[in-house]
Amino acid sequence: MLQIGQDVTVLEIANYLGDNALESMQDVRIKILHDDRSKGLAWHAHEEAQLMWVTSGCASMETSAGRWLVPAGRMGWFPGREPHRGRVITPVTGFSLYLRCNWLDYPTVFEGSELCQALLKSLTQKVPSDVSQRRLAVLGDEIKAAKPLSVGLPLPYSERLKALCESIATSPALAPPLELAATQVALSRRSFSRHFKQQTGLSYGQWLQLARIHHSLVLLGEGGRVSDAALAVGYDTVSAFCQVFRQVMGQSPGRWQNLNQTV
Repeated sequence: MLQIGQDVTVLEIANYLGDNALESMQDVRIKILHDDRSKGLAWHAHEEAQLMWVTSGCASMETSAGRWLVPAGRMGWFPGREPHRGRVITPVTGFSLYLRCNWLDYPTVFEGSELCQALLKSLTQKVPSDVSQRRLAVLGDEIKAAKPLSVGLPLPYSERLKALCESIATSPALAPPLELAATQVALSRRSFSRHFKQQTGLSYGQWLQLARIHHSLVLLGEGGRVSDAALAVGYDTVSAFCQVFRQVMGQSPGRWQNLNQTV
């Protein structure tokens, strides 16, 4: 019987070849997740890549490339050797699979298919190594074909832009308008917009919307009212906030809160 928080050594890989190849003789581990908000992780890195499936609650993972939300029902992929730190927004249950492979070389969050979920669960079973290897191969194919969701908050790599974005992410209601943001980092409006899009893949306005939604999840997870969260992150109307929230999270803020709020 699996216990919450237990590390489970599933299988030992040897002489496995193909597109989903794992390094020889490396253990594949699954950890059963059950974390509350008192358990934050400091910056760290490990050799293995991490596949996180959150079955309830909401977690956040931060890398040098940005911040990634993994809400209930979603999966997150984080490459090995990448420094990162985790934060629990609302108490989380689920699974984390650790393995040495190169299925994806970038962090992403996606909606895990029923097949992905079944394969991940199946890896906790004691079966012959060749069976687990075939299941891992199919799981890798599913992950590489998955469509990313808009729950990542990319961060620029230049020091001035990154510092600005980190400040905004903490207090998005105080975010400066485009022209003032450009002035604060000593760039013209045109140069600021060009560099920002190059480094994040988003316009400043698109990025700000995501930053506001990210911060609102913390407030909603703590039991705040939807209307209060909307105003606290910088929206003038609740309806505008709800519209953007639904676009990003795939559901209304009220429904998300009902599913994720601590009892």
